[in-house]
Amino acid sequence: MSRPLSEEDEEDRTRIALGLTSDDPLPEVERETLLVAQRLTFPFTGEWSEGFLGSETYLVQVTGLLGPDEGDEVSGLLCLARRGMERVELPLAEIEVDEESPHRPWLESYAAWLLG
Repeated sequence: MSRPLSEEDEEDRTRIALGLTSDDPLPEVERETLLVAQRLTFPFTGEWSEGFLGSETYLVQVTGLLGPDEGDEVSGLLCLARRGMERVELPLAEIEVDEESPHRPWLESYAAWLLG
């Protein structure tokens, strides 16, 4: 029998989002496994940085995800967002949220798995 998964454990959060058990190894990052974001609800507010060493930070409203075929193994899933009045497509792994956000553990687990 598999041990219960814990939302407190980063790898377990990824397993939960991928529908795996504690006995399953984390899969390689591939288009088929880029669905870890199924635990997110939209819209949510976050920050995205660009420029040299993230010198410019923007407040964004993330409104949804593009399909896994739109991203790749390097960028991961792309999200749809609004930056002011502009609509943008951004790598989900680059979105930062407040410490209190219920999305934070899921986004951190996703980014760790993607960049792992």
